[in-house]
Amino acid sequence: MFSFMYKEKLDNELTEYEFDHVFIGFSDDMPVINTREVADWTKKSFEDLHGDILADPSNYTVWFRKIYQRVNRFLLNSKNY
Repeated sequence: MFSFMYKEKLDNELTEYEFDHVFIGFSDDMPVINTREVADWTKKSFEDLHGDILADPSNYTVWFRKIYQRVNRFLLNSKNY
């Protein structure tokens, strides 16, 4: 869908400086999680995610909020959604 770079100072005196690639897909199947790579995850509808980010954005990383904003704009403007 898109790629972007961001640089963000963190609370622990470190800086994230990343080049991220974002892909979008749709499925009715539950994801198969690789537990060696993922410690925790949740399934939410896009509407629930939208409400949660508005209510408490600090629950989400900076990079996730940046991705969410662009994906949300895409979905709002898309005739395919």
